[in-house]
Amino acid sequence: MKVIYKELSLIIAGMVIVYFVPIISYKLSFPFYYFEPMRWFVMLAIAHSLKRSAYSIAIILPIFSFLIANHPSLAKTVLLSGDLLLNTFLFFYLIKIISNKFFAMCISITVSKIAYYLLKLISIELSIIDGGLISTPLHYQAAIVILLSAYVYFLDKVKMIKN
Repeated sequence: MKVIYKELSLIIAGMVIVYFVPIISYKLSFPFYYFEPMRWFVMLAIAHSLKRSAYSIAIILPIFSFLIANHPSLAKTVLLSGDLLLNTFLFFYLIKIISNKFFAMCISITVSKIAYYLLKLISIELSIIDGGLISTPLHYQAAIVILLSAYVYFLDKVKMIKN
């Protein structure tokens, strides 16, 4: 029962943050989505919950955002969910091959972002979506990769010390 509460609280907290992203961005006069809140919640699920939570959040949050704010567009929602799902899959796959969670997270995020941008480029070329290829500056993306990777790495070290 405790696991279900943890899963539900992550999903609900993620939905609340996603709901307020436009308001936060407006109030701060800064595009809060640069911090990739959906990816943070997927990572929190990876680090603190079950695999299914991470996969669920990777699907639910982009769809929720589309349904409540009509943003991103449906095509970008599919791309974003795919990015987050691939990130999750790759992390769990890589952690079996390399035991270092920092590198597993770093590689999984980077590869999923490359796949996302390749599919986004194809979608732009086919006129499925409008806009530029990169909307979040690369230095923000690099910082997010490092922060998320460091988080899972240090969390793993703390768990090892406790055991």
